[in-house]
Amino acid sequence: DFKEMFRLQPNSPATYRLRGLAKSNQRDYRGAIDDLTQFIKTDSSDYESLRTRWACLDLLGDKRGANEDLRRLTRFENGWKLYDEVADNYLSLMDTSNAIEVWQEYAGLHPALTTPHMALARIYILQEKWDSVRVEINKLMPLLNIAYASKDYAEVIYWDGLLDYENSSYEKAIDKFSKSLKADVNNLSAKYFRVKAYEKTGQVKRAMTEFKELSATGYKDSDTLYRAVSQKQR
Repeated sequence: DFKEMFRLQPNSPATYRLRGLAKSNQRDYRGAIDDLTQFIKTDSSDYESLRTRWACLDLLGDKRGANEDLRRLTRFENGWKLYDEVADNYLSLMDTSNAIEVWQEYAGLHPALTTPHMALARIYILQEKWDSVRVEINKLMPLLNIAYASKDYAEVIYWDGLLDYENSSYEKAIDKFSKSLKADVNNLSAKYFRVKAYEKTGQVKRAMTEFKELSATGYKDSDTLYRAVSQKQR
């Protein structure tokens, strides 16, 4: 009899667990969190308790607390989708450091997969940490097969070109942006920076032609740049 157990042993780990799960079913989410937290202090490997507390925290709008429990659940469910959700939640919470830690942990568990390195590279690009971007590109290149992952290949080659662009190696950048576009003609980022590299190397006619194409798509400030280059030619 659970009620008798709760009465006789109100502070035992088993009581906290069962009472917490029961309160969750009764929609007493705060009470469930309190009891399950007491139980988890004694056993942090109980999947049902962690998952239930995560759900309660999420329902109460405690996004950070819920994500911490979701991260703990990666010990039981280590598929990339769960890691992706946890990392994205950290980014939404403006916690980039933990997002990076999550993907680094996943990369350590699955060194032959591209997913964590792609995710890390995207974060480092936003942070403009170019040395870290280079590290991820070097890890990705042996793992990519253009025949089966042309879009990923196109993105990585674009990143490689972006590093050359940042180092003012514009001709190298143009070559890599062109390779990226050959693999994925819809990679507008590669086209945008190739146009800027054309302008940097004095290839104004090429720049104007592609800026005009890009301006029609509304991509970034391509229309403003097209107008500026056009005025210089007058």
